[in-house]
Amino acid sequence: SFFMRKNFANTYEVTQLEDFKRDMEFLRGKVLYFDFESTGLDYWSLDFKATAFGYVLSPECARVIMLDHQDSPWNQDQLREIYSVMAPLFSCRKTIKVAANIKYDLHIIRRYVTENIQGQLEDVLMMQFVLDPTAKCSLKAIVAHYYPEFAGYDDEVDFKTSPKDVLIPYCGIDCLMLYFLRLKFIPLLLENGA
Repeated sequence: SFFMRKNFANTYEVTQLEDFKRDMEFLRGKVLYFDFESTGLDYWSLDFKATAFGYVLSPECARVIMLDHQDSPWNQDQLREIYSVMAPLFSCRKTIKVAANIKYDLHIIRRYVTENIQGQLEDVLMMQFVLDPTAKCSLKAIVAHYYPEFAGYDDEVDFKTSPKDVLIPYCGIDCLMLYFLRLKFIPLLLENGA
């Protein structure tokens, strides 16, 4: 298994609501590297579910909280509370939000968290496109190009059926890669006058 070959000790599941609240408060006014996992791309569908939310606390630490997933410890009332805890972060003008294909994530945020999304939005896929419009523009392709040791980290993931033991490290890698790719791309963009 890919996940067993790598050391993913730096991705942690959030299992206490108080820890999640503390993390969300800590990230307000900072840069939020985040990713939602879901049951598919059809966010408008009635059977669509956001299954996990990942974020970076530091270059050494990603955290993932399970949402509406078969292995989630949360009931529907707790999920509503989790989403309400996220809302101020996505509404904070001072928080820079960084994702891959952020337009998709915005649909999930509007559906579950808040309509009031404010502040700077950054997309590493768009950064890559500005740097090289001919390159393949998917997070997995970009990761494989710049960090080949992580190529294929999504091979074992089935978004509808993967257990949390597979989904959590996958989501954590997505988030950490956002962090490292943004650090790599910003100087290149500035150098190229973007």
